[in-house]
Amino acid sequence: MGSVITFPFLRLGGYVGEPQTYGLLLITMTFPVIGAIRYGYEGCRYSRRTLKLILALTALVLVFTFSVSMILSALFALLIFKKNVKGRTLALTAFLSVLVIYSFQEFVSSAITGKLLSEVLTLNSRSLTWKIGWDMIAGNLFTGVGIGQSPLLTRTVSESINLSFDSLNFEAFRVAILNSYIEWVAETGIIGLGVLVFAGVRLYSLGRWSSSRETEFVRSSFGGSLVAMAISANSYGSIFYIGCFNLLIAFYVAGMMAFRDNKI
Repeated sequence: MGSVITFPFLRLGGYVGEPQTYGLLLITMTFPVIGAIRYGYEGCRYSRRTLKLILALTALVLVFTFSVSMILSALFALLIFKKNVKGRTLALTAFLSVLVIYSFQEFVSSAITGKLLSEVLTLNSRSLTWKIGWDMIAGNLFTGVGIGQSPLLTRTVSESINLSFDSLNFEAFRVAILNSYIEWVAETGIIGLGVLVFAGVRLYSLGRWSSSRETEFVRSSFGGSLVAMAISANSYGSIFYIGCFNLLIAFYVAGMMAFRDNKI
């Protein structure tokens, strides 16, 4: 279900591309399901019990992707939007999480906790791409290197700062910067950073003063998924070019504007 666990005569799970990409797709629709459960929606054909089952299965699959960034991003987004989730649900989630960690302590430690500490505290392939990105920013501060061009320049930049490209341990010539924000500024410069900040402020202000049931649904569902993806973007590249991310923005903006102005 995102990763494969093998034992003698036993194989569990299935691999669907990069586990982080699979987690990204799961997060895209996790919060809309939560919103439908919490607020209800007349266009939804599924019962609350069915939606809860879908949510439980989605959470299980997300855990088995073993994508630390996606799991933590979903948890942080849940904390940010906790008022939209019943306390009983949060308590049950916390209890089940503790139970799973206790039951599979060694596995959780090696697959998730160990990976998280390794990514944060050691020099690894991910943090090396960050260094390459910062050097691109320093060399092209105002306009960047051009949208989509950074993967083509990683080898050149790594050689210019005496950083062995082979140490990245990627079997590819085009290595992306594994932080979407560093990548965006490296490709678009200060001008792109200004556009990004302006867009973020506009999205935040769009739903800040709306308090109807419909806008709460849009905020907690599409807004929740956007927040989770924005947090996880610190660990992978090109989020601003991904279709599902931009589709969520379109849904969020269209929903907020329509319900705010009572057009629906």
